Amino acid sequence: MNYYQTPSGGLISKVILVVLPVASFALAYVMYRRNHPTSPRFKYRSSRSSKDFAAAVMMPFGLAIGVGILWGVVYFLAWGPGILHYFSFPIWGKAEARMSTPTNSGFVDKNEVHRRTGEFWYSNLPPTEAKEMLDIATEESHFQQFNTDGSVFTGVDDPADTGVMQINVRENQKDLIAWGLNVNTLEGNLEAAKRLRQKYGTKPWQRTVDKIKNRPSQIITIKVPKEGRSERFTPDGRFCQGQTDLPVTVWDDKGRSHPMTPTSVPTVPSLWYEYSTPSGGSLPTITISCR
Repeated sequence: MNYYQTPSGGLISKVILVVLPVASFALAYVMYRRNHPTSPRFKYRSSRSSKDFAAAVMMPFGLAIGVGILWGVVYFLAWGPGILHYFSFPIWGKAEARMSTPTNSGFVDKNEVHRRTGEFWYSNLPPTEAKEMLDIATEESHFQQFNTDGSVFTGVDDPADTGVMQINVRENQKDLIAWGLNVNTLEGNLEAAKRLRQKYGTKPWQRTVDKIKNRPSQIITIKVPKEGRSERFTPDGRFCQGQTDLPVTVWDDKGRSHPMTPTSVPTVPSLWYEYSTPSGGSLPTITISCR
């Protein structure tokens, strides 16, 4: 979604746009009323001089209309995209960023997005932090800046999430407007992500970061034999969770046995574990996830 900055010129532009036409109208109206036939001053003038003067008074009035219309057209053509945001007063609620419909803003295919995203982060951050941002891009968008039809890629759960780094344009609209960045383009999206990271760390992507941290770094599959015990599994200080598709017996380093089912997994501290098939049972498969 495109963001536009407010018009340059600040207070001066606002004064010129608002005060000049209003002042012109006010002056013309006062002069017209003072010389209208209903005014006490009118009876002291000759009919001809009063009519001439009244006609002359209408000139600034018409000029004010022309100046107001012309200036309004010129000003809007010059700063149109931002003026609506610039004059959003509290009476209509909190001013919001003006956004356009996501469109093709320099289409880049997925492979190119992946390459350029990697180059961007490794050239702007230390390797460990760069890898973290690439992991976020992988989880958030799978390196998509655009859809196959050329439109800008947005989040499924939240359409405000935009582009390869899934910048949430609703939650970050104040910063995006201040920076004047267009997150519909790959360059703008990456630059916005960099500035958000500099200001807030990884907080804008906190749920994704937590998900990545909790993701198993290793998944081990153990086939339980029909007779005897399986190969020995050693956690080596890692946090591991096991699951089985069929009932199985778990053996710990103290020689104790514990039943394990698909719905009931024993929590037994041990240096190692072995598995065996209950008498008459089918051959189970143990899946162990460690992080």
